[in-house]
Amino acid sequence: MFEAFDQQIHDATTELGALLSKTPARVLLSIPGVGVLTASSYGAAIGDPKRYRNAGAAYRATGLVPISYESAGRARRGTGISREGSVELRRASSN
Repeated sequence: MFEAFDQQIHDATTELGALLSKTPARVLLSIPGVGVLTASSYGAAIGDPKRYRNAGAAYRATGLVPISYESAGRARRGTGISREGSVELRRASSN
């Protein structure tokens, strides 16, 4: 039963890879450590990349950018992430 399940996962991943190759998210596969599932997740969550001015804008949409707190003239940077933006993008980025 496990062999059949493994084969189904392999077949689904192969089919997903073929679909991914027809999308702008295919470029993500050139990043070491990024496979078909991660690239597909991120590509689906980000949608059309042309809606972002640049890569920084897309990254900010994930909510994974460092935040800074400023109060009484003192600044604390790098104390966490903003968590603003798309939950789906954050999940895809952290896979």
